Amino acid sequence: MMTKTNYLSAAVALLATLLAATLLALGLPDVALPQEVVDNNKPPAGASDGQVGIQQVLEERVITSNGPLASIWIGNNLSCQVDHEGNGPGGEFYDGQPSALVTDCGTLLAVDGTTYGPNSRYVEFTPVSQSEVVGRGTEERPFKVTTVVDVGDTGLRITQTDSYVVGRNYYTTTITVKNLGTSRQDVVLYHYGDCYLNLTDGNTIGKRVESSLGRAPACESTDPNEEELSLLPRSGGYTYHAGYYQGIYDAPNIQEPYENTCEPCREVVDSGVGLSWEFSIGPGDSKTRTLRTRVVFD
Repeated sequence: MMTKTNYLSAAVALLATLLAATLLALGLPDVALPQEVVDNNKPPAGASDGQVGIQQVLEERVITSNGPLASIWIGNNLSCQVDHEGNGPGGEFYDGQPSALVTDCGTLLAVDGTTYGPNSRYVEFTPVSQSEVVGRGTEERPFKVTTVVDVGDTGLRITQTDSYVVGRNYYTTTITVKNLGTSRQDVVLYHYGDCYLNLTDGNTIGKRVESSLGRAPACESTDPNEEELSLLPRSGGYTYHAGYYQGIYDAPNIQEPYENTCEPCREVVDSGVGLSWEFSIGPGDSKTRTLRTRVVFD
């Protein structure tokens, strides 16, 4: 004998069967059950380090003009490259590629036993900002790019402005180091480049040239054309290196200024050029140094 409960259960079962048949006949979708969402904070598969904040995003700006310095590349990590129109496409710093981000040229800063800079030999700067190229290339309104980086967690910030006036054989780099921290900092500031003249690496000659402030580092090549690259200081208290390219790294490697060397001088060698300034910055203070990168082609 069926009880009330049995009748009720049978009725419910029959109703469910009829509802399922009706949905199937009408072609309606199944009703989905709620899904549990689990947030484990992992990046999606295939995400790059840059997407999760591990790797710096490197970019650059390019000043292009009628020359003679037809292209000047400035990386947001303070790397650099320049191309003189006279020797065809290709940069004057190793390894000649048309980009600042893959070349051996840039600004370094040594502080508290560590050297920071764009070269893989050193601790990377932290890019903060980089302006678009502004100006008209005139003396009153030169082309200009301003780049800001932080120097690790030292409390130091570098603001670098690179500018160019069309028709000149040099561009100007102005570097300001500001101490945002609470203690005095002793630093060595460098600007360097591994010469790659006439699109060759080893056939260059280290030499000294005269600047408005005294001797300055340079390199030259005479094959197949006469080409000279020099770093000309515009701020006093500098030291320099010219000659074998390893010398531009030896001093920053041990956080020491260059020693006014040209080794070997006037010999064919894989050469480089470098300038350095040693100074101290109090809390809230800043120091500015300026130089010119000149390329002469005959």
